[in-house]
Amino acid sequence: MKLKCLPEDFRVTELTDRATNGRGPFALYRLTKQSLGTPEAIDAILRR
Repeated sequence: MKLKCLPEDFRVTELTDRATNGRGPFALYRLTKQSLGTPEAIDAILRR
């Protein structure tokens, strides 16, 4: 059995079919993080 243990083993690429024409009641951002969980990343963004 092979266990995943390197950060590269957990790389995720989110894909969207949303057009980025700059219009609409939403914003689309790219977040690149390393050695940080998603909840911790969101907390860091909220603190800024």
